[in-house]
Amino acid sequence: MQADPYIPRLRPLNEDDKFLGYETSWQIRTYGDEQPYAKEPPKEGTSSYSVIALRPFKWPGAVTVFHNGKWESLYIGDGIAFGGDSFVPVSPEDIMEDPEDGVEQEEPNPKTELEPLESDTDEEKKEEDKDE
Repeated sequence: MQADPYIPRLRPLNEDDKFLGYETSWQIRTYGDEQPYAKEPPKEGTSSYSVIALRPFKWPGAVTVFHNGKWESLYIGDGIAFGGDSFVPVSPEDIMEDPEDGVEQEEPNPKTELEPLESDTDEEKKEEDKDE
């Protein structure tokens, strides 16, 4: 039997397989104001109010957003990849029939009452002697 090929978990987006005729397997969009603004003094550099969102075509409901050096991922879905082979479980085998009932037997209780047995322990013997 051949082992599954090793695929590293973290790899660049451009190495993902193309997805169902798209050029890439990800949708990358920018939302909001893309204009760079100068930061208030004494801070230097620029800041933007836009948010970059990455959505994989394969996993509907997943999104990763990036804004000002911070990122967050969110997934709301049913855990089924889009466009893959559907999983159809094999139906179970037929349920077997119940076995035939066996012949009923009488309970193994004697018809006459047995005499009480003598006590085995010393404590019970002492208690019996006290009662007498």
